[in-house]
Amino acid sequence: MRNPTVDNEDGFLKDFWENAFVCSLSEPMEEVNEEQICTGWEKLEDLPKTVFEMSMTGHSSSVYDAVYAVAYALHAMQLHRFKQSLHLFLRGVLFNNSAGTQVAFNQNGELETGFDIINWVTFPNQSFLRVKVGKINPGAPSQKVLTVHEEAIIWPSRFNQTLPLSVCNEPCLLGQSKTKKEGKPFCCYDCIPCPQGKITDQKDMISEGKELFSFAMRSSANVLVVCGESQTMAVMRTLLHFLAFDNEPVETKVWIMTAEMEFTSVAFQRGWSIQYIHGAISLSVPSKKLLGFQKFIQTRNPIVDNEDGFIRVFWENAFACSLSKHVEQQKVEPICTGWEKLEDLPKTVFEMSMTGHSSSVYDAVYAVAYALHAMQLHRFKQSVMDNKEKVKLLNQKPFLVYPE
Repeated sequence: MRNPTVDNEDGFLKDFWENAFVCSLSEPMEEVNEEQICTGWEKLEDLPKTVFEMSMTGHSSSVYDAVYAVAYALHAMQLHRFKQSLHLFLRGVLFNNSAGTQVAFNQNGELETGFDIINWVTFPNQSFLRVKVGKINPGAPSQKVLTVHEEAIIWPSRFNQTLPLSVCNEPCLLGQSKTKKEGKPFCCYDCIPCPQGKITDQKDMISEGKELFSFAMRSSANVLVVCGESQTMAVMRTLLHFLAFDNEPVETKVWIMTAEMEFTSVAFQRGWSIQYIHGAISLSVPSKKLLGFQKFIQTRNPIVDNEDGFIRVFWENAFACSLSKHVEQQKVEPICTGWEKLEDLPKTVFEMSMTGHSSSVYDAVYAVAYALHAMQLHRFKQSVMDNKEKVKLLNQKPFLVYPE
């Protein structure tokens, strides 16, 4: 594929070609008379191996690897510089989003915002409400950092409103198992290495989790704190669902969820009760109604967005159907039309309103966009200033040397 006719701007190839084939690619008549004229279509495979080898030698392999190593290093270097610049400009981001909420970051790159305190209220038809009952505002005076409207909180009907028991224990790591401390509360335990030849796998972790939750349900503790992400809610729901079969009083406790958590049902959890979170308290990033958000959501489907792999997978999981064209797959699951309506899904599967989590994603995208804009604007201004300095230097008069 390589020859000086196709790669006519490659000076190295031109020199190599003339030396290897002992001919000239020059146009002047004087040189043409001295050497044979190259056509440019000579074949490299016709050259003797002492002149050129068609296979990859150790030397060419080293050059190949060196080029790629430098390319990867340059890419990593540019990416590192880009990230450093982006983080620098992210700290200076300050804007109001479409809902009118101010978005800003402090010097540590942390979002300067508080949290809404949410009270979860469930209903027999598997629907629920998030009711704001207070807020945490780090920027407020010390006496107003935490605000709670106790009269607005709905507690579980069988909740015994006594002071909660608070204990703390470091979680065990993988490769360790729990052993109960004699004479200590249920959630106090030691972490010991697994016996030789045994490991902790997911099954062991679920069994231990179920045992821990069982202890919690039977204890005198009225308030239980859960730390985790959205997946934690699904795991907690699974454990409590199984405990309900053992007649454990799962609806008598108040759950406090410290992390930003979304309530999401996986396929096999759809018919399960959600009464256990009735009266629960969680923290959420403040969110407001965003104009046009629901309308935007309603227009999304795998027919219109046929190149969006994420929405395809979500659609199949949410509506328990298949978009596959394979006949075997269609026999196993109902066929998706692609025009199913998101608003028909239960709230435990999908929420049409802007939640704290979706609000955080929305603000994060805009924050990065603002930071990128500021970074590019800064570079443009810097380039203009550099060009002005160059023009000044070009317009300066040279030094005049006067005779003595």
